[in-house]
Amino acid sequence: MLVLLCLASCADNRGENEDSSTDVSSDTSVETNEDTTDDEDDEFIPTSDKKSLRINYNTAGIHVFGKRVFEDRNYLACDYSGSGIEFVIEAEGGDLNVVTRTSAECRFLVTLDGEVQTYDGKAYATVNGDGNIVVSKLTAGKHTVKIVKLTSYETSRAVFRTLEFYGTFLTKEVSADNEGYIEFLGGSAAAGLCADGSEDATLAYAYDLALRAQTEYTIMALADEGLISDISKAYLCTSIERDASTEYDFALTPSLTVIHVGSNGQDAETFAAAYKKLCEAVKENNGKLSKVLCVYSNTDTVALGAVTTVCAELGGEEAGMFSIGVSVKDSGALSAAEQKALADAIAPAMEKALEAEVTAGAVDTETGDPDIKIDNNSPEWYA
Repeated sequence: MLVLLCLASCADNRGENEDSSTDVSSDTSVETNEDTTDDEDDEFIPTSDKKSLRINYNTAGIHVFGKRVFEDRNYLACDYSGSGIEFVIEAEGGDLNVVTRTSAECRFLVTLDGEVQTYDGKAYATVNGDGNIVVSKLTAGKHTVKIVKLTSYETSRAVFRTLEFYGTFLTKEVSADNEGYIEFLGGSAAAGLCADGSEDATLAYAYDLALRAQTEYTIMALADEGLISDISKAYLCTSIERDASTEYDFALTPSLTVIHVGSNGQDAETFAAAYKKLCEAVKENNGKLSKVLCVYSNTDTVALGAVTTVCAELGGEEAGMFSIGVSVKDSGALSAAEQKALADAIAPAMEKALEAEVTAGAVDTETGDPDIKIDNNSPEWYA
């Protein structure tokens, strides 16, 4: 498995079934890509009842990517940057509604059979609160639907609750072909921060690297100052608020953890101590044979010094501690070209780390034992 921890900034904005249905509150915000042109000849006349399928992580036929929570609940949380779902339905026609809840305005990239759907002329759907993501006027036949969360998990939480459609949900059409697991822990660049202040995770270098590696992934994108305050705690938890309300069980062991954080104005001693704490948490919870790739900017002397010292103290490459300095722009609002250049700079070191054999353990532990002991209740917001 591969875990990438990245703090960075982003790029230019880019313009089983149940019979019962789920109620949506009266203030529901609905995004649709439907062509409103009147055309009675094309009006869909259903020949069966609309299906309403409540979904969660265990729903057969749904590929969930970018996940970090594995709970058996009556919703499917997609909080992290670049997370989402993919599924296949045999449609009779009409609209597909994905009943969604977000904690704030959240953008989603929606593709139907590989084609990006547009909403009011924009290449993303927006949900703010309780609402639907609508794929309009499906033709009869088999369709693959993919929804990717563009907004970072610091900016907005999101859950998918129900699929509503006319037709049949195909439980054996989508499978996770990817091998391994990459988790990124980074900042605004990893979230895909754009020049206009919006976010597009699919433009971010972390998402790019995950696709290149053809691996499962998680992108934990936090503001850089989080390294000093609560990134280590966040890494041990699944809660969106990083408040220790749900402890992460580390059920998936990453092939690699990529940590990309800058010093962000912190003094050398404070930053190095926080950086070491984070790396120790990764090694402790993922096992002594786990691998960590530490990425730093060659112009950030504080981060460079911390990475060099911490990697050496934790055993170096023999113990799975790798590092790479990049000379390209790696923080702030990055353009699409700058995001690609950053991915290009990191890719060779990532490939080297993945292929390397760990011969010594920096932290002598096989299983994680986080020092945060908490109850296993999800925040009420998700209910």
